[in-house]
This record gives sequence, C-alpha cells and structure tokens, in this order.
Amino acid sequence: MNLEQKKDRIRMTPKALKAFIKLMNVWKVETVDRQRLIGDVPNFDFENYIQEADTPIEPLPKEQIELIFSLLNIAKYLRTLFSKPVADDWINRLNCGPLLVGKTALEYMCENGPTGIREIQRELAARIYG
Repeated sequence: MNLEQKKDRIRMTPKALKAFIKLMNVWKVETVDRQRLIGDVPNFDFENYIQEADTPIEPLPKEQIELIFSLLNIAKYLRTLFSKPVADDWINRLNCGPLLVGKTALEYMCENGPTGIREIQRELAARIYG
C-alpha cells in the first residue's frame, strides 16, 4: 500500500473512516475533537465522510489516513497496557506523566495536532517495547 497513490487512498479511506468512527465512539470523543484529531476537516465535509463511509466521494489525504493509523496504534497500545475499560477511558483521564503534565491525552492531542498524536503513540510504544 502506497498512500501517495490515489487508488490506494480510495481503497483505504472507507476502512480508515469506519475504524476511526468506531474508535471515537469507544473513546466518547465529541464531534469537534474528532475533527481536530484528523486535521480540522470542516464540519460539513466531516458529516459527509461519516454518511458516505462506504463510498466516499473523495479519498482522504495521505496525512489524515496516517493520523487515523496513529490513533488506531494508540488504541492497540492502550489495550496491551491496560484492561479494556481502563484502555477505553485512558485518553479522557487526567495524566500526571511528564508528557501530559495534568492534561488528558485527548486534550494534548487536540492542542498539539499530528505532533501530539505521534508523541502519545511513541510514549505508549516506549512503555511496551522499552
């Protein structure tokens, strides 16, 4: 799969969106924060993507698909580290670790955009892989 290729993005967009929407529901993320997590998609477009998840009109850009993959990796790491209820709620809990310093992971990711998402992903991977 090469996300530089439009044909691959066309194929991946419905799968990525379905997984993203499912994850956001599990994490109980509000619409405005969902938009901020995958790159400030305007509300109208975001709603169209949700409604057209099986057959999107336009494929998501490479960067948005990569952000969704990063969020899915975060969920996978959390389920490795914690029980399902804790893993599902972790991004909404205040965290006193050195990266988040009293914020929730969701706040941190929304405030810092793609960089924040990747930092959370790296932090969790480091806890697992050392």
